[in-house]
Amino acid sequence: MVRMILSLTEDDKRWLRAISREQRCSMAEAVRLSLRHFRQQTRTGGRRQTILQATAGGWRAAQGDAQAWVNRLRAEWDERP
Repeated sequence: MVRMILSLTEDDKRWLRAISREQRCSMAEAVRLSLRHFRQQTRTGGRRQTILQATAGGWRAAQGDAQAWVNRLRAEWDERP
């Protein structure tokens, strides 16, 4: 494992100390867990971008009144069994 020095604000350090006590782990372990969680969220952000790109332009297919189109889409939710 690689060691590093990390600078935190006093408020962040207080939060880190409190969360590590709550989770019953060291502050270093809390930082590692937080980093792992952040990396996981960032990875899913890439999938989110792919989905957004794949569905971009869907609004162009709608003709006429935008509110009516949205209301039709929402009405479909009520038609589910």
